Amino acid sequence: MDIRDVVAGKYTKQEIFDFVVEKLRAQGCASVNPFGRCLYRGPDGLKCAIGHMIPDELYRPGWDDHGDNASFIVVKRMGLEPNRILDFLDEVQRDLHDKLSGKVSYFPLCLEKMAENFAEKHNLTYTTPWSVSDGPTH
Repeated sequence: MDIRDVVAGKYTKQEIFDFVVEKLRAQGCASVNPFGRCLYRGPDGLKCAIGHMIPDELYRPGWDDHGDNASFIVVKRMGLEPNRILDFLDEVQRDLHDKLSGKVSYFPLCLEKMAENFAEKHNLTYTTPWSVSDGPTH
């Protein structure tokens, strides 16, 4: 998923949510520097929620000093016109990545709870990665 296509309206909020959750589940932790500050691109190929949407050829390391409104800054630096989807992207970034940056050992479990809450708040569908059969056997 390319942020240029997201801004152009080619993806629904559900598709964006599913993509970010899938990517963050796969990497199993937040993308942060040694001081806990979130990074679009971190060590060992880690990426933040929005970082997964930035094509490698367009990414610039100086972008990591973004603070709040991460998607707005990236979109402006890419020469794109900001629009209303950026508010949603900033919520995705904050709620599914940034708030979890200090929860290293609990990241997978916290991500699932945050994703479930986020989906409920935005009337999206959340699918747990676990099934009933994943539980303990008797």
